Amino acid sequence: MVLPLLGMSLSLLDNLSRMLLQRSAEPASLGAVFSLAGLVAGLGQLGGSAIAQAVIAVASVEVALVVLAMAMMLILVLAWRSLRHADNEAAVPVVEMALLRGLPMFSPMPALDLEVVSRLAQHVDVAAGDTVIVQGDPGEVFYAVVSGSFDVVMSGEFVRSVTRGGWFGEVALLSDRPRTASVIATSAGSLLAIEREPFLTAVSGDQASMSAALAVVERLDFDEA
Repeated sequence: MVLPLLGMSLSLLDNLSRMLLQRSAEPASLGAVFSLAGLVAGLGQLGGSAIAQAVIAVASVEVALVVLAMAMMLILVLAWRSLRHADNEAAVPVVEMALLRGLPMFSPMPALDLEVVSRLAQHVDVAAGDTVIVQGDPGEVFYAVVSGSFDVVMSGEFVRSVTRGGWFGEVALLSDRPRTASVIATSAGSLLAIEREPFLTAVSGDQASMSAALAVVERLDFDEA
């Protein structure tokens, strides 16, 4: 009866610790942080096993359980203040997550994955008349519209307007080809920019998100054709 409870507790602990690390560390250093966390966890398991075997050899299994429980409680007491500080200082990109959640390629994405890509997004302010994308240029950035209005123009022909809650730039990233159209700001506005690598990593990492993104590309190709 205790084993399922232990399994659920371990799963919850793992998810919460990853979430806290994700929110506390810079996005560029997350790989190193998670690698270090994995190393520390492995060393902890090795050390705990060695201590348990030593106590069992000297005393008994019951004493070993008590010793390990006391050691874990001591670690918790020593780390509690730092954990509370990290939790209070953790930044959650609520606005960015809400905006991206409304886009078809991000709506099926798990919350933790969406939070990662939201933290990597950058706000870009544009003025009326600014050209955000030039047709024929390499595709390196995906854009979600926070505010303002943007015209999509293909070979000099108006295709559509994009306003808040819309997006553009995904075709070149997903199909690995040059920009298929230019995008020009018709009013001052703000964009959420996600670079190629985090965009493709996030979308391709979830089958439902990838399917939704490819469906959008196919529909746009049909409409623009």
